[in-house]
Amino acid sequence: MKMKWKQAPLRGMALLPTLILMSIIATTIAAVLRENIAQRAHLKTQVDSLQGFYLAESGAQEALHRLAANPAAGSLARDVESGSIAAQWTPVGNGFRIVSVGVGRRTAPEVTRRRVTLEVQRVQGKPGAATLRVIEWKQD
Repeated sequence: MKMKWKQAPLRGMALLPTLILMSIIATTIAAVLRENIAQRAHLKTQVDSLQGFYLAESGAQEALHRLAANPAAGSLARDVESGSIAAQWTPVGNGFRIVSVGVGRRTAPEVTRRRVTLEVQRVQGKPGAATLRVIEWKQD
């Protein structure tokens, strides 16, 4: 007596490779998205840090203008839309030291805080106005 072999149905044979391929694609997409999100956060921090630097520079520029008009020690502090500025200038020898700090507003202040220090020398000046020369400029 001959036995008949029944052939297994072929339905569903593509299911396993399809599931494996779909899981590989989903894992790849998740990894790319995670990397994209991390790069966006890093870029945002860099932009905010640069904003803090520009704020510090603007505070130093304003301090220079105030010094040229009135050569005496002073300070300024201001909140602006993109952060805050604080600058202080004190006499040092024949000039002044200006320290300006800018802080970006959108991320943590410890990340976006930038400081600019200028050493300026009074070259000549009339009463009520001074000519200043920047001797040293540092960014911290």
